[in-house]
Amino acid sequence: MHGRAAVVGMGLLALGFTLGNRGDIIALLTGAYSIYAPGVICPMLVAVLCHGRHPIRKCGWLAAVAVGGICGIAGICSRSPSLAANLPVIGMALSLVGALAAVRWRSPCDSAGEGAFDGPGNCG
Repeated sequence: MHGRAAVVGMGLLALGFTLGNRGDIIALLTGAYSIYAPGVICPMLVAVLCHGRHPIRKCGWLAAVAVGGICGIAGICSRSPSLAANLPVIGMALSLVGALAAVRWRSPCDSAGEGAFDGPGNCG
């Protein structure tokens, strides 16, 4: 039930943005891209590259998406041209760092089951 309510809520939010935009579709598409690019591209790239090899902590990954998207929104809302240009780039960098931090990197000893990893070549 929560998933359906979220879909309805997102649809109503999108409808509100569309009706409040006064028909300027280019500005609406540019704004959507400014949120999508910093929030989704880097975390999705990390998820695709790590699929099947390294597990990812979902909460950390979602936080990376949220931080990138928030920076994109802040860039859109900023009245300063330099902030509007730089906040999405900063958001992309933060989302990349957050997504990489969410990856559970396995040590070389995990596959062998030999114990703790004390450094390169030192499986204890």
